[in-house]
Amino acid sequence: MSLPASRQVYTAGTHQVGVTTAGSAASATGTAYFYGARGVLARLSGNWHASAPGATSDVTIVETWAGGSRTLYTKSNAVTDFDFVPQVAAADNTGTAITGAYGMIILNGGTITVTVSQSDALTDCLIVSLTTVE
Repeated sequence: MSLPASRQVYTAGTHQVGVTTAGSAASATGTAYFYGARGVLARLSGNWHASAPGATSDVTIVETWAGGSRTLYTKSNAVTDFDFVPQVAAADNTGTAITGAYGMIILNGGTITVTVSQSDALTDCLIVSLTTVE
């Protein structure tokens, strides 16, 4: 049995979702999802629509899985395109942060939710690309 496109399980590689927003100017919202992404998160990038209002548009990208969640990216009141390698602060075996040390993010196969708010009603208001490696 195959999954519908809205429940696609992502394998290693680069995948994209477009967030289409609906609502009134400067208050439109939209959500898109990556389902089942696993592996090392090698790159996260976003390309805003040229008409998205920079003074109000917000984006939040959160991974959730059974028993937990973490924010991968968040930005308020800006439509600056982004492209980076996300990392997490490292900790020792007691959970104490190691100053200035970072590690790669391992995706757990949960759901990555991309939420845009306070924008205008736009098709593909934000296109997010996610690259994973095994």
